[in-house]
Amino acid sequence: MKPSLLSLPLATLLTCCAAQAQTTWIVDAAIGPGTNFTDLPRAIASAADGDIVRVRPGTYSWVNLSKGLRILGSGSGTTILQGPGRFSIGRTRATQTIWLEGLRLRPIASDTTPSSMVAIEDAAGAVVMRDLRIEQSGLLSATYVPETPLVIARCANVHVSDFAASGSVSALFGADQAGRPGVDAEDCFLEMHRCQVRGRDGLAGLVAPQPGGAGLRMRRSHAVLVDSSFIGGGGGIHCWSGTGPGPGGPGIEAHEGAEIIIYGRTQPRRGAVAGGVASPLACFGSFRYGPGGPGIALDASRARFEGLAPVGGMSQLSWGPPAVLTNGSSIDIDFAALPPIASIVGTPSPGSRVTLRLEAAPSSTAFLVLALEHRYLPLAPAAIGSLLVATTPSALLGPTTLAGTTWDLPIDLVAGWPLDLPILAQFLVIEPSRVYASNATALLVRSP
Repeated sequence: MKPSLLSLPLATLLTCCAAQAQTTWIVDAAIGPGTNFTDLPRAIASAADGDIVRVRPGTYSWVNLSKGLRILGSGSGTTILQGPGRFSIGRTRATQTIWLEGLRLRPIASDTTPSSMVAIEDAAGAVVMRDLRIEQSGLLSATYVPETPLVIARCANVHVSDFAASGSVSALFGADQAGRPGVDAEDCFLEMHRCQVRGRDGLAGLVAPQPGGAGLRMRRSHAVLVDSSFIGGGGGIHCWSGTGPGPGGPGIEAHEGAEIIIYGRTQPRRGAVAGGVASPLACFGSFRYGPGGPGIALDASRARFEGLAPVGGMSQLSWGPPAVLTNGSSIDIDFAALPPIASIVGTPSPGSRVTLRLEAAPSSTAFLVLALEHRYLPLAPAAIGSLLVATTPSALLGPTTLAGTTWDLPIDLVAGWPLDLPILAQFLVIEPSRVYASNATALLVRSP
């Protein structure tokens, strides 16, 4: 049976979605039509749980966030939130959802705080971040140590897609310190989709160059990583230390019972887990090379790769190992697998048509789950992956059988489609020898 947009489950879901009561606040520095506020702090102070804050293009002040709000920027290229360096999110109840989309976080440039960090801490409810960029100022600082761009601690339900941290920070005479990870997760569930993450480079130091940081570092956490790249940082470089660059960091580093599932594609290249390596160092007429880092380093933890494999960092000095396992760690790699990957093709806008796409193994059977909120439910050992949209109200459509490796469901965004409210989709895919859960993707039609 082919799912239909006229089916009763989806109609019921849309009706419930449209009936949700919320207020939409407009933040616009240019004071365009419909503006409620010219900066973000006053808008957040006035908004109540469940409200929508639409932020038009411009530069705004950041404020720490502990309300269940949807903050929708106009895109990470045009909507900029600027602050002193640390953006705090969290301390929410299980019934509160924070949704951030289309934003660029930029530090106020100074010698002591040239880096941005987003800290999500103690969030019992879902935290969703889409199209988010975290900038580093690129300043040369005599005293500054670069921050980790994204820190997640004690959070039940964090979903990140289309995320990247950009720029670099250098220390002129920094202390001996290893590079920070690009993302640091502790005691949490984390899903990442279409993200580009690189560990920070090690500092040169006064004594010896230091190793690069991991792309992703985890402790006591569960992660589902889809179509994403995690690259270790390069080792520190210092001509006067008497040695070459420090070793590269691992693409992923996991400790204390962490569990990781990685979905990707090798051909064409989609996603990567690779060790870092420093750039060749030209010192006094000769080049020095640093050793490459491992693709993944597991300590009392487990990882499963579906459709790709970890790769060690390569330099003229050495090629880092694909994986380093200690304290009973284990790793499973199915290089040839075609794990299910869900996505929205097209730009959602009123009156347009988009496509909900599933990429999976041919002849597999798929069910489509629709819901209004993220809720994390581990499925192992019954299935590979995690059920992320198991909420009420929800809809289940299907089954459908894939004729090839791609199945498309066209969606007409007709009049009356709820605006500024996400509808979440996830596929459960059954193959002869296993059951998968895809990543969760969101259909969000913005107000004109």
